[in-house]
Amino acid sequence: MKIQFEDLNNQQEALSAMLKSLVTSVGAVDALFHIDLNKPEVWLGKSWLKCLKQRQSILFSSARLEETFESYRKRLKSMDIELSKSVRKDLYSWSSVSSHAAKRIREGGYERVVSVSIPLATCSDLRGRFLYFYDGVSEQSEFEIRRSIENSLNEMIVYQTAVSASHLITSPLEDYGMLKSATISIIRHLSQGCSRTELSEVHHMTPRGIDYHLERAKCLLGAKNTHNLVHKSHSLLLI
Repeated sequence: MKIQFEDLNNQQEALSAMLKSLVTSVGAVDALFHIDLNKPEVWLGKSWLKCLKQRQSILFSSARLEETFESYRKRLKSMDIELSKSVRKDLYSWSSVSSHAAKRIREGGYERVVSVSIPLATCSDLRGRFLYFYDGVSEQSEFEIRRSIENSLNEMIVYQTAVSASHLITSPLEDYGMLKSATISIIRHLSQGCSRTELSEVHHMTPRGIDYHLERAKCLLGAKNTHNLVHKSHSLLLI
């Protein structure tokens, strides 16, 4: 157990260093990264932005940015035009005077936000999303910022691949609360080869109760059977 803890700490430190390196390479002062649904409005409905308030699995390059972002989320409206655009575009930037959201970000000392969305090679339903934060000292033009980001795309892909393979970030489906913790636990035990009887014993449920959770998960993920459910759950980072 101690070795696993140390490995996890080393992994966290390595990913933190990689994120800070990306911040430097694009000339920003801070950045955050999370893995999101490709089309959150399809999965969560029109009020999907409200669900952002409960997401915990976000990686930050500094405590300052984490505090700023948490303050912003508390006052997040049900519809934020700039944030919605950033989700729908591969690369999008906005200044601190162009939206309610960005004005809140300015309180943390940031003047410009640039979002970069990159598809996950392992799952078309997920995307890695970087938000880079620039202060008023930055003298880069819009063109220079975009060029720096384009030159760093390979590094970003390497980073998000490392993050998705780690145990430091959870699936958006779990983070948004789209599946109950019991359902996710059942899927994970199923992927380890547990039978219906064993699942019932471990989770203190009747076989019928186990089937209820599995059917709900199949419906949400569009899985044809339990084998397909395990496969989809793996690609969506649930297991």
